[in-house]
Amino acid sequence: MKKILIVFIIILISLMFISCNSSNQAIAKQSNGKRPAWMDNPHKIYPDAQYLVAIGAGDTRQDAENIAVGNISRIFESKIKVDHTMKERYKSLSKGTKFVSEELATESTENVNIQSNQSLVNVQFGESYTDKSARIHVIAYLNRSETASIYAEKINATTEQVLFFIDKSEKNEDIVTKYSYMNAALIMSLNNKILLDQLQVISPGDFKILDSNKGYNHNDIKNKTSDLAQKINFSVQVENDSENKVKVLLEEIISELNFNLSDNPVLKIDGKVSFENLDLQRGNLKFAGWDLDIKMTNNENDVLITIVEKGREGGLDHTGAKRNAVKQIRKIINKKFKKQLISYFDGKVID
Repeated sequence: MKKILIVFIIILISLMFISCNSSNQAIAKQSNGKRPAWMDNPHKIYPDAQYLVAIGAGDTRQDAENIAVGNISRIFESKIKVDHTMKERYKSLSKGTKFVSEELATESTENVNIQSNQSLVNVQFGESYTDKSARIHVIAYLNRSETASIYAEKINATTEQVLFFIDKSEKNEDIVTKYSYMNAALIMSLNNKILLDQLQVISPGDFKILDSNKGYNHNDIKNKTSDLAQKINFSVQVENDSENKVKVLLEEIISELNFNLSDNPVLKIDGKVSFENLDLQRGNLKFAGWDLDIKMTNNENDVLITIVEKGREGGLDHTGAKRNAVKQIRKIINKKFKKQLISYFDGKVID
């Protein structure tokens, strides 16, 4: 019985050795394969007149693909910057209208790669090569003609939205709604500007045709949006804000978005803030509790925005703790209040 067991173990070890050796030979064969021509001259295989092309290398296929797409995106880098917030607003506004299909509005991840702040449509991958160091190389490319057709569809659809929003703005008498539609037109126009800038690199001929037939002027929309914003007056009042720190934070957001402050407001922001010294018995640290309540209303006293937050912050003394509390409130106002304010105007369009 022992002899049989020993023989079985010897056979098992031999099989494992043969299997490992075969795997190593297969890897060696793949790693030592002939270096493909596209590694040294990708434009010979993918002519520049027909393709944008770049090579990426990494420890895995996915890493190599990501780097290859990043290298393609650098072709656009010096000219085009993509703002994430603008892209999200574009998707949201597009979903609320009939002009852009769900596929175009959401930009399916199957044909969109985002690298180096660029959203590139129709990136494809060719051959891969594994060198002697087991480093994987992948070639990524954009077919100029094929990709230009996709861009043309997206640009034409978004152009319809721009013109639709401009028309709705010009026909509306309510200043808030009028601004909301023109601001939506600006978001659409900004997205088209990005697409057109990319198309100018991909296919200059198609760019010239589409750019000259838009039917609108981006700078004109931008100026009209700014002029309308100036006509929307805000008032800001905050209770218990002895040093006006919270009031100033809210006013900064209003000014940043190009609105005005006035005693005769269209929209009113009323807030309340309170601070309380806390003794939590945590070593030498002192704490300050805080409460924040902000509401934005119109002249009919409809509540349009509500923010209610509370928390506590620590410091070496209560003065420092309160200072840190104000910093936290600043973050909330800069992020939450600003986002809700922008969403309020976008909602006028989507609804």
